[in-house]
Amino acid sequence: MISEVLRKENEKQRREGRREGILSLTKKMLEKNMKMEDIQEITGLSQKELENLARN
Repeated sequence: MISEVLRKENEKQRREGRREGILSLTKKMLEKNMKMEDIQEITGLSQKELENLARN
């Protein structure tokens, strides 16, 4: 039981870490003025997500 809880928490943290890495890389791509279409294709982020990141 405890091991299942720990496994689920570990998986959750990994997903969050991957997401943070993708967002960090995306911000760098935006700073380098890469095309939004290319960034979207590479990262898998939606147009709306990219636009939100570009504003911040």
